[in-house]
Amino acid sequence: MIKKRTLPRKYKSKRTYVRKFSSSSVYGRKRGKESFMPKLAKFLKRTFLRIFILGILVFIFILLFRAYNYAKTYLYDDERFFIDDIDVVGCGNVTETEIKKLIPFNVGDSMLKICLASTKAQLQEEKPELKNISLKRDWKEKKIIISLEERTPEVFILDGDNKIGLDFDNKPFPLRGNMFDMKIPVLTYSDEQEKKTLLNFFEQFKTYMTDFIPAITEIKFGETEDVILNMGDKTVCWGHIQYKKTEEKTDKLRFVLKDLTERNINAKYVDLSLMDNNKDRIIVKVVPDENAEQETK
Repeated sequence: MIKKRTLPRKYKSKRTYVRKFSSSSVYGRKRGKESFMPKLAKFLKRTFLRIFILGILVFIFILLFRAYNYAKTYLYDDERFFIDDIDVVGCGNVTETEIKKLIPFNVGDSMLKICLASTKAQLQEEKPELKNISLKRDWKEKKIIISLEERTPEVFILDGDNKIGLDFDNKPFPLRGNMFDMKIPVLTYSDEQEKKTLLNFFEQFKTYMTDFIPAITEIKFGETEDVILNMGDKTVCWGHIQYKKTEEKTDKLRFVLKDLTERNINAKYVDLSLMDNNKDRIIVKVVPDENAEQETK
């Protein structure tokens, strides 16, 4: 059953209600159409304003860019900033001439144009024998100062038949000048890990045995992973690397080597490996003449 909708009280008849309702709907539609133009005008106004502001910002950017280029060109051409001298300090085996050939600037160039960071990186790549490099501008003297610290080989390593230097930074570099005559051992290894391990061991060993370093000709691992030190006519079996026992072992080795020298005893072999097992014994193989004897100290 369909219920009839009752009319509001303000309408006296159904005809009046329908007429009033229809007039309101038509009026609303007309008002909606009339409001479209003001909205369009507001939208265009906002869009134009945004474009105008963007254009001003672009114009300002172009002016600043041109001003920057003009100022840069003016300063680059200003003779007050020209390089009068390039000073290279700290040269030893590396010469001043070869450093000046590598740098990308010369006397007469503008100090403002050069990049010291990239120049330093270039020198470090071209000259691995340089440990530290610093560059700075001396505005008062109108010069560039290049300070060098050269690497010193702690051991030799073999590159084919050639010796090259290796320092405790594990940085290989070509030998220069008097480096070829240095009395330092050759590090013999089979892979990069062995090289690093032996180098770390030798760095600590050297702090206690500095005066005996010139007598050591080779450092390597033995068949049982013992460290072997060849000292001319002697072979020293250090044993396994135990950093806590380095000082104790070096004291014992120092005593044995000095004792052999003072007593004029020719020893071919000194073994400290028993100390790894907390045994206070060192095996010394002595060859007085042609017959080999074995003693325990």
